[in-house]
Amino acid sequence: MWDQNSIDGYKLLDPTQGQRPNNGNGLLAPTSSLSTPNPTTAPSAKVLVAANGGSDLIYVPDHDRATVQKVVDILSKQNYTSGLFVDDSFGPIPGTLPLSSINLKGSAQTPTPTIVLNFKTFSIDPNNPAQTQVEIADTGLQQGQGMHGSFGKGDTYNNRPVGK
Repeated sequence: MWDQNSIDGYKLLDPTQGQRPNNGNGLLAPTSSLSTPNPTTAPSAKVLVAANGGSDLIYVPDHDRATVQKVVDILSKQNYTSGLFVDDSFGPIPGTLPLSSINLKGSAQTPTPTIVLNFKTFSIDPNNPAQTQVEIADTGLQQGQGMHGSFGKGDTYNNRPVGK
């Protein structure tokens, strides 16, 4: 049995209690596997999170559909979530779109993320939403420093014709 604070008995970090992974990256695994030289290859790792600025790349190494569904269920209830995309190989999962819909399903040799989480954005000036975007991000960068963006209007509508 699992609840909103755990997946298969692995406790999730609680940011309201000051529990945060370094730099936004995370690993959901038994404590014993964290002492291995390379915990990201530990066979017991259930979920890996790679911080990517305006989005996170989430990997489920054992490709367990039930775990993917649980992660999606938890993330879809968070106030910082704007969009969820899942590897096409898992088929339709309610509340998500396939990675192919954003051209992230291809032939690269690097591992394909299981889930891509898009962080919420909002405008501070409704009359100029594309140039006043504020974005929730998992980066240590300061305001004005570059990073991978989100799917917010300020990041995706930045090449409009002059005068329009």
